[in-house]
Amino acid sequence: MPPCIDVYSLTAHRERAIIDRFLSTYVDLERSADRHGEELAVLPLSYHGRPFDLPLEKWESVEFASLDEVIAYGLAAPPRAFTIYLRSRPPWCGAILCFTRTGEIEFGVSLDDPLDSPDALATAKGLLGELMAMTDGIRGWAAGEMPPSLDPRVERPWEMESALAAVER
Repeated sequence: MPPCIDVYSLTAHRERAIIDRFLSTYVDLERSADRHGEELAVLPLSYHGRPFDLPLEKWESVEFASLDEVIAYGLAAPPRAFTIYLRSRPPWCGAILCFTRTGEIEFGVSLDDPLDSPDALATAKGLLGELMAMTDGIRGWAAGEMPPSLDPRVERPWEMESALAAVER
């Protein structure tokens, strides 16, 4: 297994309050808030194929100045698909916020597992339950270094062979 386990919760609730709970629990806001000049790759609305089949040069590039701007863009209609990687609070090694093309939101937290430890997997499974409860998740999964899914209804990452754990409500 890779040196990191990614844990995800997928929610259909596009609510700022849920995002804020996630941010205040898992994200180092001081190190993540300023996005000045950062450009994010956004899936074009006109593209209907599998997101990762589209060459990166065909994605839209959108510049943001702050995390608040990113979140407002992600919550606006119509739903835009993109991922933002954030600095996490210890003991986690990463935090991920993904706005999907289907209007759902994926919340992700990464934990170190350089030694392929059964303790890390147990921690990931506990984190999975906490993350799903916090975000009112309808599906959750954990996998070794798996990027978030911009189109989870098609890709169904919780069913992939690489999933170490999966939960559905």
